[in-house]
Amino acid sequence: MNTPYDKMAARSPYDECVDWVSEQFRIVSEKLPTERMGSSYGLATSVAAKALRGPIVAFMLLLLYSMETRNITVTLPTMTAPFY
Repeated sequence: MNTPYDKMAARSPYDECVDWVSEQFRIVSEKLPTERMGSSYGLATSVAAKALRGPIVAFMLLLLYSMETRNITVTLPTMTAPFY
């Protein structure tokens, strides 16, 4: 890679990335149907999107807990319950 370091895009903080991914799953879960029939059987549903969003939030909280037990300062993201 020949791109100089000062020309590279900045990285987003972890909590912003988790918020963005979680929000994308929330948005898509509102647009997808709850079930699929016929030739569309097996495609993504809103239920699947909601089910995948949960582990993302759980992993994020696990990481934050791990950081707090090591006395690393973190700020919680602005996610609101419920997570589905």
